[in-house]
Amino acid sequence: MKSRSTMPLKHLALSAIVAAAGNAGATLDLSTVAIDNICVDVSQIRLKPTLEDGRMVQLAQALQFEDFELLVLAMLLAVETDPAACRLVGATQAPLAGARPTLGLLATGFHMFGSTGHLMTLLTSGAGRNSGCFIIGTEDAPLPEKSIGIAPAILDALALGTTTPPAVRLLVNTTHPMPKALVGEVKKQSEQLSARANSGIVIRGNAEAEAVAVASLVAQQVGKKAALVMPDAPAVLSAWLVASNAIPVFHAYVKPGERRVIPDLHPYSGPWLCITGRDGLVETGGAMAVNWTLPACAESERLQLWRANGMSAETALEVAHALRIGPRRIAMLAAATTASCGGLAKNVNWGDIAKTVSRDAQASLAGLAQKLDGAVDDAAFVRPKLIAERLQLLLGRCRLREGLVSTLGPAATARYHPGVRALFHGVSGTGKSLAAQWLATDLRLPIYRVDLAAVTSKWIGETEKNIGQLLSAAEEADVILLFDEADSLFSARTDVGNANDRHANSQTNYLLQRLESHEGIVILTSNARERLDGAFTRRLDAIIEFPLPDVEARRDIWRAHLPEKGLLENEINHLAAVIDLAGGHVRNLVLSAAVLSKGEAPSMPHLIAAAKTEYQKLGRQVPRELEQQ
Repeated sequence: MKSRSTMPLKHLALSAIVAAAGNAGATLDLSTVAIDNICVDVSQIRLKPTLEDGRMVQLAQALQFEDFELLVLAMLLAVETDPAACRLVGATQAPLAGARPTLGLLATGFHMFGSTGHLMTLLTSGAGRNSGCFIIGTEDAPLPEKSIGIAPAILDALALGTTTPPAVRLLVNTTHPMPKALVGEVKKQSEQLSARANSGIVIRGNAEAEAVAVASLVAQQVGKKAALVMPDAPAVLSAWLVASNAIPVFHAYVKPGERRVIPDLHPYSGPWLCITGRDGLVETGGAMAVNWTLPACAESERLQLWRANGMSAETALEVAHALRIGPRRIAMLAAATTASCGGLAKNVNWGDIAKTVSRDAQASLAGLAQKLDGAVDDAAFVRPKLIAERLQLLLGRCRLREGLVSTLGPAATARYHPGVRALFHGVSGTGKSLAAQWLATDLRLPIYRVDLAAVTSKWIGETEKNIGQLLSAAEEADVILLFDEADSLFSARTDVGNANDRHANSQTNYLLQRLESHEGIVILTSNARERLDGAFTRRLDAIIEFPLPDVEARRDIWRAHLPEKGLLENEINHLAAVIDLAGGHVRNLVLSAAVLSKGEAPSMPHLIAAAKTEYQKLGRQVPRELEQQ
C-alpha cells in the first residue's frame, strides 16, 4: 500500500467517489486506497505535496481553497486528462449522461467534509467558483444534477500548456539586442519589484512595441512568463496567473483625458506591470507603483544596435545618425532589409534601409495621415536663393536635432526636446508642400500629410485624443508630419464668450503643449500666417515665407516643367515675363497644355491657351499680352 504522504490527490478523490457509489472501480486500481481519513490525508498533502500535486496545492493555497475544493480540483483535472478517470466517473453517475461529475455526486462522495447542503454551497459560491476555476454546467436540470468543470485556461496552466484566458496572450521572450544601459536599468527595476509585495511598475513609452519588449525583459528577470492583459480580461485572470506562474502586463495605452484602472487582482499578490504612453492616467487602486519612463535610444546606443543586428560599420554609422528609433524597430528594419538584400547583412547600405523605411506602412498612422510618395530632388524643386538658404538651415537643424545642445550651456540644455517644428507660409501655389517633400527626400524619411478631416471632431476632447495618437505614432516611426492648411487647426485663441470658445481655447492649449514636447519633425503650412495663434511663433524653430516668384524665378520654374529641347529660350523668357503665376499654377497649366497637345511636348499655342484657362479658373484678368495671342 502506498504511504499517505505519496498518495496523489486524484486517487483520494476517485476512491471517495467509488466508495460512495458502491462501485469497485474496475478501470482504476483504487483497492489500496483507504478513505477513512481522507480529510487528514488532504491536510498532509497540503503540507508536503507530491510532484504531481504541487501546482494544484500552490494554486489552492493562493486562492484560499478549502480542502474539499482542493479535492474537487484534483477530481476535475483527472477527468479532463485521464481517460480511465473519465470513464470511471461516467460509469459511477449512470444513468445520467456525461463524464463530468455532477454537483450531487461530489457533495455525496466527499461527505466527510461536511453536509450536502454546505458542500453544494461551496461548489456554487466558494473560492473555486468565484475565482473562475470551476464552471457550472448550463444543463436544464436540478442543481444536484448539473455538471461542473474546470476553466480551460486553468486546466491548460496546470498541465503546463500555453492556452490563455480571453483578452490575454503570452509574450515571447525578448531576443533582439537591447542597449546595455537599458538592460542594466531593467535589472535594477526587477530587483526592486521582487523586493516589494503587491506592487508594480508603470512603464511609459510612446512606442508600444518597445514597452512590450522591456516588459518581457522584466518578466524574464523575475523568473516569470509575461502575459499581456487587455482591458476586458475575465475574472479567471487571477487564478490563471497563479496557476501558470505568469506576471500580468496590463495594456493601458489611453488617449488624453482618458484613464485606465489596474484591477484588483486578489487573491493574486505577485508583481504586475503596466505599459502606457505619455498621455492619460493610470490608476493603481492604492497599490504601490513606480512610474518608469523609457528613455530615448541615444545615437551611440543605436550605432551599437545596428552593428549587433549585422550592419557594417559604415552603414550603422549613417543610419544611427539619420533614424531616431528604438531597439525593437531597429531589429525589425534590419531583418526586413537584410531579407530584401539576399540575406546578407554586410551588403546592406543606408539607401536600402531608407527604402524599407519608406515601404513600411505604419498602421498606427492609418486613417489619420496619408503617406506622400515620390521623391522631390533639387531639379524638381525650384526655389529662390533666400528660401534655399533658409531651407538649408532647417535641413541642418533636422540632422543635428539630437546632439544640438551637447556643447551648449545649462540654460540651453534645460527642457530641450529634439523635435523640429517649422512653418511654411505664403499664397497658394508657391511651393510650401513641395518644400516639405524635398526636405523629406533629402533626409530620407517618410512624410505623412495629416488628414485634418479625420483628426478634427465635433465631440469634445476627441480632436486632442487623435492628435496625441498621431504624434505618438510619428515619434515611434520617426516620420515627418505635414499639417497642410494648419491655420484651420492651430487657429488663434479668442475671448471666452461661451462653452464653445472655452473648448476651442482648451484644444489650442493642448496642441501648443503637445507640439512643443514632440520629438519628431513637424511641418506646418498656411496661406494666412496671421490666423495662427501667436503662441506658436515661439515654439517654431523656423518660419519661412514663400513669396510669389519674380520673373527670374518663374523662368526657372518654366524650365523645370518643360522638356529640355522644347521651347526656345526667348519663348520661355516671354512666358516668364507675361504669366505672373506661382509654381503650382504653372504646373497645372503645363499639364493642361500636354492634354491639348495630345501627350506630345506642348508648343507655345498650347501653353497660351492653357494659361488663359488657368487665369479664368482663378477668377483673374487674363494679361493683355495673352489676350492678343
